[in-house]
Amino acid sequence: MMDPALFPRGNVHIAAGMLAVRLQISAVDALARLQAMAYAQHRRITHIAHDIIIHHLTLDPDNTPDA
Repeated sequence: MMDPALFPRGNVHIAAGMLAVRLQISAVDALARLQAMAYAQHRRITHIAHDIIIHHLTLDPDNTPDA
């Protein structure tokens, strides 16, 4: 498994796209949510993106905090 610290930053945008589709929000809003999650969890945004892409982190439209 790839170390999330080495996970390419471009994949943050892939994760934002996945999040945008899942939550039916704009890509800009999805990226803001990723940034907010990273800040709130004291984790790198690349780690959050990695979790979303490999489906370890799933977010439901009804169960997501407002960013």
